[in-house]
Amino acid sequence: MNHIDAEAVARGFFDAWASHDLEKVMAFVAPDCVFVNGAVNVLRGADEIRAMYAPYFEACRAIAFKVTAIATARDGRTVLSERVDVLDYGDRQLDIPVAGAVVVEDGLITQIRDYFDFGSLQAQRADEPTAPGS
Repeated sequence: MNHIDAEAVARGFFDAWASHDLEKVMAFVAPDCVFVNGAVNVLRGADEIRAMYAPYFEACRAIAFKVTAIATARDGRTVLSERVDVLDYGDRQLDIPVAGAVVVEDGLITQIRDYFDFGSLQAQRADEPTAPGS
């Protein structure tokens, strides 16, 4: 797989969030994918990842990943990104700056590593105890 292919898969994954269709998002995720969700948790396999994503699709009116920088590493499989994940629910919008990496193999994402300031996220949702990810 060349740099363009891996980056295209990553961009497709990021763009799929705006469809508000969990299965479109999951179509990019390999069955044995490992997701490192910052310092929060590590999820192993598409079923665990789907279970973690599902509440966001239920609670949010809209979700968008606004990519501000993207590059493919020399290995041609790892795509590095900076983005703002925008979650719109209730009367609130959460803007979560994220630095991340996805690893693409055979057209599917096999690793997701997202890093974000959890304190900033908590501060944005301090008065919303039912916010996604609570």
